[in-house]
Amino acid sequence: MTRIAVDLQGGDLGSPPFVYGILETLERQPDIQVVLLGDALENPIPEKFAHRIEFIQTTEVVDSRES
Repeated sequence: MTRIAVDLQGGDLGSPPFVYGILETLERQPDIQVVLLGDALENPIPEKFAHRIEFIQTTEVVDSRES
């Protein structure tokens, strides 16, 4: 099983485009698990994917000038 981590805090449009793409991927690829990193989910995860998605709440933001 392949595990992919996705940072939900990096987009100008918020997390919905990321989550939409993730759900599409999970629908097509049954051997993928996803770890979502962010401060909050804007929409709940559909129940059929709940066992393949882990959400880790993060509050710290690293600015690009800090890297």
